[in-house]
Amino acid sequence: MPASCTLPIINTVSMGEACLSVPCQYGGNCTEVDDGFKCECPKGFGGNQCEIYPPRNCAELKARDGITEDGTYVIDPDGKHRTLSLPVEMECLMADGVTSVPHDITDQETTPSGLGVGEFVRNVTYPFDSNTILALIQNSKSCKQLIFAKAYRSYIYSSDGLTQNVWWVSRQGRKMPNWGDSPSDHRGCACSYNGASCYGGRRCRADYSEVSGTWREDTGYLTDMRRLPVIRLHTGYTVYQSRHLYYNLGPLLCEGYWF
Repeated sequence: MPASCTLPIINTVSMGEACLSVPCQYGGNCTEVDDGFKCECPKGFGGNQCEIYPPRNCAELKARDGITEDGTYVIDPDGKHRTLSLPVEMECLMADGVTSVPHDITDQETTPSGLGVGEFVRNVTYPFDSNTILALIQNSKSCKQLIFAKAYRSYIYSSDGLTQNVWWVSRQGRKMPNWGDSPSDHRGCACSYNGASCYGGRRCRADYSEVSGTWREDTGYLTDMRRLPVIRLHTGYTVYQSRHLYYNLGPLLCEGYWF
């Protein structure tokens, strides 16, 4: 019987060929090194071969990677499938793993004077396309957006409740009857929905400003994920110089994720 021996392992990948099989996933750059290859991954990707995909939102980032510091991180709201969106950088509030989507209304704004009911149109511009925002909403457990109106001798709803002077527009382009902290099918603000006082039996606190000559405001969160985000605001009834109406809109805030 022949003496036992160990056969040598023949390396079939010679120098200069380690990257030919494109081992780096998702567009990672491959560099050959002495013992094989090294991947330089796109921002937000990880792993030896860039196989670790960016999280779908900040809640998943916190749960998966243990990130606790607020900041801007690479997020892919659509996940690996990429049917709606590509990875983007989003702001994360990591105490609760909240994904914050800003827009171009950064402070309280004034409705121009001399306008009739609902004549002023303020379009809301977000830094991401609608598909990216939709994917974020679909992969989050809850989303909300703070909305605010403050009136002096103006109103959100007229005294008879028939004329709406201030409203928001859903992502589908639908004129919405409600204001913050009330459901999407409610005509009015939270005070006329939850039994609190709207002053004078009105639909919103701001409505009583028309007759009281005092500043009144309504604020609260919109939470209907089927309608968010707000894409447009309508205000008006500043036809006289003594009538004023201010408005504001917070960022879209989404938290939680689906496994």
